[in-house]
Amino acid sequence: MSASGMGRRRGPRRALTEDEILDAALSLLDDGGPDAASVRGIAARVGVAPNAVYTYFPDKAAVIKALVQRLLGGVDHDVFADRSRPWRERVEALAMELRSHLSAHPGAVSLMVGGPLDGPNALALNERLLQLFADAGLDSTDAARASYLLIVYVFGSIALEVADAHRPGPLPPESERIATRQAAFSATSADGFPRSAEAAATMAAYISTEQYRWGLHRILEPRRPRRRTGHGGRTAHRSGFLGPVAPPCRPCCRRARNSHREVGRRRVGRRVRQWARGDRPAGGCGALCRSFVILSEGSLRIARPLSSWC
Repeated sequence: MSASGMGRRRGPRRALTEDEILDAALSLLDDGGPDAASVRGIAARVGVAPNAVYTYFPDKAAVIKALVQRLLGGVDHDVFADRSRPWRERVEALAMELRSHLSAHPGAVSLMVGGPLDGPNALALNERLLQLFADAGLDSTDAARASYLLIVYVFGSIALEVADAHRPGPLPPESERIATRQAAFSATSADGFPRSAEAAATMAAYISTEQYRWGLHRILEPRRPRRRTGHGGRTAHRSGFLGPVAPPCRPCCRRARNSHREVGRRRVGRRVRQWARGDRPAGGCGALCRSFVILSEGSLRIARPLSSWC
């Protein structure tokens, strides 16, 4: 073999692993955003030809899918696995862990919400959530819906927070981002958008940890009944999306309402008989009117106009 041939001999092929490819892809995402993580760019980052990457992954989509699973696998499940803690604390701990973990890699967030979360680590996370909501007393259907609701809130909030940065790379400190938003919202015209101008400070903090916790608590707060003034004195219910459902009206409640109606009926009957005998009760028409008010509060219809009795 000639000396020139000896000089052209290639060295040993560089060993490559899937982890190295994913490390390079994540590094490119962190530095330049989703567009920077091309197969050619990944190959250049690890020092191989693009064909070497295709040996492990058929295309860029496969690289991204594997990277998403790796990020989800890095979530600390211990923060919400302790079943001795109240379930709402465990859900909040998970939501905060996800926000912290994903915000550290903002370039990957849009890729995570841009495709199905159906890999093994995504399913393991969902399984934990289903168990957690089952511990809260939800049946399998409501637990699945609650799990989906939480995932939508967490990933949606993080995606909007990352999109607000308008640039690739690590997110600036939260206080700096809020100050930038505050400066933008302060220019809102109070004449054209008075409510937005008034809420400028709150809107500027939409990306804050405080706002994230606020929304999370609204989702997780228990359902509580609340009286509202309306026709028939019906009861409205204000509730979070999760929590025990207010119990339906029981037979004892119906008996109490019927008893109230019977008292009103007897009182009106007594007043009417007194007027029929010409024995006007103390208070005159006012006493009879008050009796009709009591009767109407018992949800009974008055067959004759009130004025016909006076």
